[in-house]
Amino acid sequence: MTDPGDILQTLETRTVHVSLRRDGIILQRMRPVQRQTMQDARDNLAAFNTLAAGTPHPMLLDARHPVTIDAGVSNFYSSPENTGSISAMAILVGPRTGRSTTTLRSSEAR
Repeated sequence: MTDPGDILQTLETRTVHVSLRRDGIILQRMRPVQRQTMQDARDNLAAFNTLAAGTPHPMLLDARHPVTIDAGVSNFYSSPENTGSISAMAILVGPRTGRSTTTLRSSEAR
């Protein structure tokens, strides 16, 4: 997907690898963990914002490793105050991602 020479800087959290590519795209790759908590979401956003350095960047989210997220995490990521560093977004999904998204929506409705 990305040549290692195209990566300028990478930060890691418990649940993601976040990399700034030479073309300005920030690539966020989900790590194969079972659950993402609100603290993980805060850490992930902080890593993204560090690489963005106050300038909006396009984001490529590699979500091919399905992860269950705690209630409220999806709303945290999509809130207006947390999307200012993202100029555009694309998501890579795998065959099981749809099922995970359905599970997420069901758990948030509770």
